[in-house]
Amino acid sequence: MATRGAEKAEDQKQAESTGEKQTGSEAVLGLSVISAVVGLVLAVAYHVFAAWVQRFAIRRNTVAGPAAVIAGFIVRLAVIVLILFVLGLWTPLNILAVCLAFVVLFSLLNIWSVYSLMSQRRKAPPSAGASGV
Repeated sequence: MATRGAEKAEDQKQAESTGEKQTGSEAVLGLSVISAVVGLVLAVAYHVFAAWVQRFAIRRNTVAGPAAVIAGFIVRLAVIVLILFVLGLWTPLNILAVCLAFVVLFSLLNIWSVYSLMSQRRKAPPSAGASGV
């Protein structure tokens, strides 16, 4: 028991000598913020990559486009699970903060994408076969 107290006192002296005065809760908060930023970056990268894959799949083959989009979704899902698994095992990041930030921002980006797509459709002229007669 005495060695723990001595180690703690020594750590405090070392932190004071280097000018560091960070408590345990500040370190946890800092790590949580870094984890959230990592989740946000992953969400933006995932969204941009998903949009690129969907556009590429639709332009290449319009018949097999939906199947390619679904296959791309499954592959991207496996990749993000692998990335989160690696981050959870080999980094001190708060994986819950990473996942929460990822899910929230990715959902917002998808809502924004669908909204912008729908508002572009309203502005499009009607097709030639769409006569009201």
